[in-house]
Amino acid sequence: MNEIEIKIGLPPIYYSQAAKIYTEAFYDKTKGLLGSPEQMQSLIAKSFNPDLAIVALINDRLIGVAGMAFKKRHFITPSRSIFIEQFGIFSGLIKHLIYRTFSIRPYEPEQLLLEAIAIEPNMRGLGIGTLLITELENYAQQNLLNSIRLEVINTNSKAKKLYERIGFKTTKVEHNFFLEKIVGISGISTMVKETQIS
Repeated sequence: MNEIEIKIGLPPIYYSQAAKIYTEAFYDKTKGLLGSPEQMQSLIAKSFNPDLAIVALINDRLIGVAGMAFKKRHFITPSRSIFIEQFGIFSGLIKHLIYRTFSIRPYEPEQLLLEAIAIEPNMRGLGIGTLLITELENYAQQNLLNSIRLEVINTNSKAKKLYERIGFKTTKVEHNFFLEKIVGISGISTMVKETQIS
């Protein structure tokens, strides 16, 4: 395999591919909240804060993306107007409200939130996720953030084991009746790893 390159930031030429990778990874979990796969991909591609991404490349081809949030800024922030443009006024407003309610999660001021990490399907299992998270830790330390926080759905045991292996610890398990009814997620585990700030 060619060498994997890890970079901070998502250049505009990769917006479409990044949205495709995210859609492939998370569409089944959204249960249609963001429309069809095509609608979801279109909405995500319009909603990036590109400086809040860490990307994996091979030969200038995007193969993985980790999106983060800190200091009240999020990697993917679809606005109300984007939802309305995508789904119409009534449906767009409802979908935007649901999205804001369940997707924008709280975190501490000196904490970095890993919002989502996605790898191209045929590149999974090759350690790319670990490389992205390692760079995320470096980024957190450089920005003097004392911990990294993430959330993983309880049915995703493979991801949870990966996070545990690299030092994340479960601090809370949340069960939300409305989340289960709307998008089919029965529970969410919050996991945290302290950074080594010098």
